[in-house]
Amino acid sequence: MKKHVFATVLCIVSMFLFCGCGVYQLADRQRNEIYSLEVWSAAENDEWIYHVDYPHFYYGFNNVDMGSTTFYDMEQAVDVTEVPEETFLYLRDYILGLEDETGGEDSVFAYSIVFYYYDEKGEYQRVYVDGYDDFPEDFDLFTDKVNEICGDTYLTGSGSLQEVTPEFLNEVWGVTDEDVPDGTLEEFIARREIDIKYLTEMFHMQSELEAFYADGKEHLIAPCRPTQLIEKESTQEEYEAFLAEFASGLLKHGIEMQESDAEIQDQDNMVRFNQGFYIAKTSDLSKMSTEAPVTEDGYYRLLLDAHMEGMTMAADFIYSRDGKFMLIDCYDVDIQEVFVSCEEK
Repeated sequence: MKKHVFATVLCIVSMFLFCGCGVYQLADRQRNEIYSLEVWSAAENDEWIYHVDYPHFYYGFNNVDMGSTTFYDMEQAVDVTEVPEETFLYLRDYILGLEDETGGEDSVFAYSIVFYYYDEKGEYQRVYVDGYDDFPEDFDLFTDKVNEICGDTYLTGSGSLQEVTPEFLNEVWGVTDEDVPDGTLEEFIARREIDIKYLTEMFHMQSELEAFYADGKEHLIAPCRPTQLIEKESTQEEYEAFLAEFASGLLKHGIEMQESDAEIQDQDNMVRFNQGFYIAKTSDLSKMSTEAPVTEDGYYRLLLDAHMEGMTMAADFIYSRDGKFMLIDCYDVDIQEVFVSCEEK
């Protein structure tokens, strides 16, 4: 019996020592080692590749009309543990020698680098660098080294800068001015501030066009966003008159407003319409749960009953122009525009 106990203890101690040794080796290995290296280069290239995220992905366009930017696995990337120290030191020193630039109004994006690594002491370090209008000296040699550890020729480090133009978007995804709601591709690029870096992250053309359209409506909706809590009394007649005007405005956009069936009226002190958004009187606001601004936009939100063991869900809302009514949990900017356009009665 004692032999079994001794053997078990010996096994546990051996495992502990082995694991301890492994931890020591891991910590020792993580010196002068890349954790991740993300590089954008806006140099024109036939493959339309401008962004790599070593050791995992490179980014490209899926070449579908009205498509999106997609990331692809780096199948031949060198393991971070196998990057030669001289290569690591070259990459580190080159990046640390770059100056982080701030682009001006007319600047053209050239490159960006996000470098996470373990230094010679094994401490985790982060470096962020942006550059505009031109490449720094020997940038082509730098991208060659990046391509080397990525396992393929992805980035180009010299030549003309690829700007995002209507012609380029048309070539990549077939988009034209006719696809832009209330605007042109030139206006779309300018208002959304789209450069090669923006375009080669997780960019989805249709979503961006919808955001552009919403941006164009924001000056109408912004004055009615809840930067403070407002409670104003209203009569039932005023409420019904407001709903009638709101419904009439929606019809002009081809939307028929209908009060949802009783079985899906799932919140107190508000009425659900079109199986989606809610309308309430601000005089009932004190009966509702609110959330003080927790994001940079500075807007209050409502906490709606999620009907799951006391859980709640945050919902955006806007006020009517007269401050007597609220549109809740609606993200269709056409509906929002009609709501804030209803005149005070």
